[in-house]
Amino acid sequence: EFMWDNIQVDFLLDLMRETMLVCDWRFSTHGSAQETKFLIPSMVNKAEASLSLSLENDKPKCIFAAVDGYMMPIGVFQPLVCLAVAYSGRKQVLSEPLLGASTAKVFLGPDEYIVLGHNRSEKHIYAMFSNEATASEGLTMVLSMFQKLKQVMTARFNWTTKVGVKDVGYVNYEKARKLNMKPWFSNNKKEANQGINVDSLMNL
Repeated sequence: EFMWDNIQVDFLLDLMRETMLVCDWRFSTHGSAQETKFLIPSMVNKAEASLSLSLENDKPKCIFAAVDGYMMPIGVFQPLVCLAVAYSGRKQVLSEPLLGASTAKVFLGPDEYIVLGHNRSEKHIYAMFSNEATASEGLTMVLSMFQKLKQVMTARFNWTTKVGVKDVGYVNYEKARKLNMKPWFSNNKKEANQGINVDSLMNL
């Protein structure tokens, strides 16, 4: 508003929502409850160490890697955080997300959360879920976000998904779905949830 004198603010916000650079902050924070607030993940520069978000061995985890061993393109992680925070806010979760430069903990319910992280040294993005009950919904949410990113970025943006299976290790998503591997799939819900409407989530 300072730069544009209120003239183009709505247009810029819509554009940034469309490209998943910004999302509405729907959590009760300091200041007036009526004040409109936004999150721009690319401007978060906290050291992730301060979040104490370690990858716990007993939590369901999955990884997303670019095909052919390339590094994930720069700018993929921040839109994922933006979408996850918007999803949490839409569910009216009271707990504020914990955000770092390359790690984020976003709550999906009172005792449910997802941890997103970008491991540059290992060339992938990971997701860890609070428990097995959250894993299926959380994985579907993240995959919906990746599909939206593919539309926004480029048709050539492709990735592979591997899910962690107890006593087995990481397994390709398609194989896990075919074999109904828990906690990601089961006979009762072979297809994890139908996905989320990302455009609606971002108020587009």
